[in-house]
Amino acid sequence: MPVERRPRHRIAVVLSFAAVLGAALFGGGVAPASAASPSPVTAVSVAPYEAANPLVPSAALAFLAVTVEFERELASDGETFDVRTPAGTRAVLSTDATVTDAASGAPLVDVTVAKSGTAGDLVRGTFTAAAADAVSVTGSFTFFLQVVGSGILDAAGGVYSAEFESGGAVFRSDVPYGTAIDLYQRTGGHWVSGATATSPARFVVQAKAIGDETAADFGGRWVAAGTEEMPPFGASVVDCSATTLRVFAEDPGPVNVPIEGGTLLAEGVDYTANCDDTLDGQPIVSATIPEPQQGAFYVLSSTRNVTGESTWFPVDNPAIPEVARQVALYSAVGAVSDASRDPSHSTQKSTLLLYAGRTAGTAVTAAAAPGLALEASAEPDSGAEVRTGDRIRYRMTLTNTGNVPLTDATLTADLASLLSSAGIDGAFQASIGQARLDGSVLRWVGALAPGEAVTVSFTALVRVGGTVIDVDVAAESPGARGGAVATAPQSFAHEVIADAPPESTTPTDPSRGALAVTGADSSGAAALGGMLVLAGAAVSIVAAVRRRRTAARS
Repeated sequence: MPVERRPRHRIAVVLSFAAVLGAALFGGGVAPASAASPSPVTAVSVAPYEAANPLVPSAALAFLAVTVEFERELASDGETFDVRTPAGTRAVLSTDATVTDAASGAPLVDVTVAKSGTAGDLVRGTFTAAAADAVSVTGSFTFFLQVVGSGILDAAGGVYSAEFESGGAVFRSDVPYGTAIDLYQRTGGHWVSGATATSPARFVVQAKAIGDETAADFGGRWVAAGTEEMPPFGASVVDCSATTLRVFAEDPGPVNVPIEGGTLLAEGVDYTANCDDTLDGQPIVSATIPEPQQGAFYVLSSTRNVTGESTWFPVDNPAIPEVARQVALYSAVGAVSDASRDPSHSTQKSTLLLYAGRTAGTAVTAAAAPGLALEASAEPDSGAEVRTGDRIRYRMTLTNTGNVPLTDATLTADLASLLSSAGIDGAFQASIGQARLDGSVLRWVGALAPGEAVTVSFTALVRVGGTVIDVDVAAESPGARGGAVATAPQSFAHEVIADAPPESTTPTDPSRGALAVTGADSSGAAALGGMLVLAGAAVSIVAAVRRRRTAARS
């Protein structure tokens, strides 16, 4: 590697760092890493739910079906978005509601109630790893909204104006509603709402009791889950095989919302069940806990099948989203210390109909299809012969041929063989970013949008003959959305012709002719002769001077 290229490289690095820093400080094109993406919510619609509260008509406890539509491109695993409900409302949602892929059934968005309060509940969607493997996710989910604020709705009917907020955007919906008596009429043993009766349905009754260890002295703690006497509940048949009793260390919340979790207790071991459905002539299933835990919360769930027809049971109504097809019926009967005595707490006759479906909605995805194309060349072409002093020019172009951006596109060239026989003439050139030499490997790493390409080129100056210069080029994107992608490697080979041997300068053999006199010997003799002539002349001059002096004295 030529040393003279290093100062220019360092200056380029400093200038690049300064440019990035300046952009970050002064609002350039580099966005903060923590910048939040806009909400994917595109629409929120609200509609009355016909099975809101048929047995206890009350406009002040109306349920509304809220549908949220969303669209997100290039979602990240764990990325969230929120929808805030209006003040004075409660969002009702199953604890494990999800938005699933309409084609594969894979979970794409987990939907939860992240926060509840008087200012409104926060319904949160969280994209899953399956969503992060797609180019885009488009779909919707439904949850129920219970209006709980006093005086919000007029019992005589009217229009309810609801505002939902997501990512700073406000979605307003005006929902007309009528009086309860106009919406629900009991006809022929089932409730109708201007629609044709559906086939028999299935629902769940839940009841909750708090453990009292002193109840063990009176036969144990008793909890019951029952229904109203009137049809269709009175005409329902209990499914004893689906009756469960669970215990919770903390209060699981109101039982009119489907409850999951807790510890499942074993019938005949932890409790005894009465499933004959004949307590005081009412359809009630009960459980007795002989040794209850002090302060624990027990939830009895009883599944029942409706024998009569019902329009407001949406279990098998394909026009209603799956999220609303399962319902839970709540009619709590107070817990007592002894089943032979009357309930110690007043019986609650309020009945609410809610959903317990786990599929909050569906979505469609555009599959990610990452792709790379590598085009590399050498001049002269691979296989050509070169000599010392020749130059070889290499050019490599990497193109993103997929439908997703690549954040770690990597182009490499193994230069180990080249650097042993040649040097880099000039600098590495890259149309995007920088190409660097990592040991003996030329490496370029960067981001490429779909259809974008980067070209890396350099020139080598051949210095050593009698060798072969091999250069191997490869490209990949190991972290591509939709799966790692790589190109087939490409190789270039150039044979360097060995240099010709120098001409011979060996002396002539003395036995084949007269003794050769070298240039050095003849010049030495000439010099010696000249010195002798000068010495003789000097002696003659000295002798002549002496003779003249002697003659003058005499």
